[in-house]
Amino acid sequence: MTRETEIVCALDVFEVGPATRHKELLALLQRSVASHEEVEGGFAFHLPGDPAVFASMAELVTLERQCCGFIDFRLEWPAGAEAFTFSMTGPEGTREILTPLTAQA
Repeated sequence: MTRETEIVCALDVFEVGPATRHKELLALLQRSVASHEEVEGGFAFHLPGDPAVFASMAELVTLERQCCGFIDFRLEWPAGAEAFTFSMTGPEGTREILTPLTAQA
């Protein structure tokens, strides 16, 4: 599927408090990732089944949607699974923008 969406991250949309929280959540993602894989248009991050981390990733989605409206998000935690997957994908060029997130802290 080909999408024509402008790839723009507008980090200046955040006031100081939300900007700080956004950075904290991105750092939590990097620290928490057990593994990741390339998927079409982005990455799937595999994280341990911690309800607090899952809730934090949902919060990250709400912030990311404000600054990077071209990214599609998916949080999946199948019944009985001990881990969940957080996928971030988008049009061509999205994976390159997301690549820094694959470097674990």
